[in-house]
Amino acid sequence: MDIKIENTSPNIKYNNSNYILNTKTIINNNVIKSILIVEDDPDRMSWFIENLKDNYIVTHTDNAKTAKYLLKHKKYDMMFLDHDLGGEQMASIADENTGSRVADEIYALDIKVPVILHSHNPIGVKYMLNKLDHAKALPFGTFTIETIWE
Repeated sequence: MDIKIENTSPNIKYNNSNYILNTKTIINNNVIKSILIVEDDPDRMSWFIENLKDNYIVTHTDNAKTAKYLLKHKKYDMMFLDHDLGGEQMASIADENTGSRVADEIYALDIKVPVILHSHNPIGVKYMLNKLDHAKALPFGTFTIETIWE
């Protein structure tokens, strides 16, 4: 089956966009096929793409507004969510372009899929964990693709 990595982040470019879906990951008895990644750092996004592209349908965006739109219009089996978007560091949980607003949308839509919070912003992570009881905090750089599923 051919799949396409969907790029909703105009500032992040990838050369190869067609990949083969060839394995299954099962979390809580659910097969993980499609993943939404909300991340604004091009290096981190490249890491996710390189490590997930062969096994999953990956959609990514670098901002909260697009993430909220995607959540309303598509179904994902799993999400990776950063807090500080738009180049901000240690952004306030009150800011519009943050993972906090995406977590609010996940909560409002009652989406119950695994969510990995990969932010280093402790206040933002605490807010998102309180909002999403099914989320897990794993700061970027502290995990490998293999250890995420443990």
